[in-house]
Amino acid sequence: MQLNKSIIWILAFVLLISGVYAEQQSLGVFKNNICVNLIQTCSNCTYNNVSAITSPYSYILLGESKMTKSGTIYNYSFCDTSAIGTYIVNGHGDLNGIDTVWNYDFKVTNSGKLADNAPSSAVMFFILAITGVLFYLGISNKVHFNKFEITNFILKKCCLIAGVYLMILNSTIMSAISDNANLGITKEIFTYTWLFGWGGYILLVYLMVSTIIKTLKMWNINKRNKRTGVE
Repeated sequence: MQLNKSIIWILAFVLLISGVYAEQQSLGVFKNNICVNLIQTCSNCTYNNVSAITSPYSYILLGESKMTKSGTIYNYSFCDTSAIGTYIVNGHGDLNGIDTVWNYDFKVTNSGKLADNAPSSAVMFFILAITGVLFYLGISNKVHFNKFEITNFILKKCCLIAGVYLMILNSTIMSAISDNANLGITKEIFTYTWLFGWGGYILLVYLMVSTIIKTLKMWNINKRNKRTGVE
């Protein structure tokens, strides 16, 4: 009895997944700023119309529009494809004499292709890990590179400088991944990258200048202590 119930649940799950995937039809991937031919086929329809096209930003770009018929193929040429992301097409036609709705989506990218972001993501997480290690080495009081105070201070500051630089590099990689993945937030990501980049470079300059100044002060103090015989 338990086995029969398990089989029923498995079959129900398979049918549910199949139904979900059946609804998730896609026309494909296209380059931005070019016209996309929206296709629908029907052997016994007298009409097919596009009822609405939704942009990646959820704006309605097109209302009820008649599709051009050629045999059993209906076509509408849609050219408002400047935005990057996924567009949803809704339409209807008289399949078997009954007004029937249909829908599918298509994706728009800068290149007309879907990029594989796995390598970029792996590099980003690797750099994040290295950055975390560098910040730990630069901040932790438990880490000592050298018995000489000045040398140890310089090496720890170099770790912080390298960590900040890698953070800037990682933000650039993140914006590239966002662009390739067509997240629809490219402008916001690039604004963040620009602000983060300038903030990072200002912090780099501050760290380098403050390191030089403090190193000179420590060197003068050591020199004075040696001259006066203070250890």
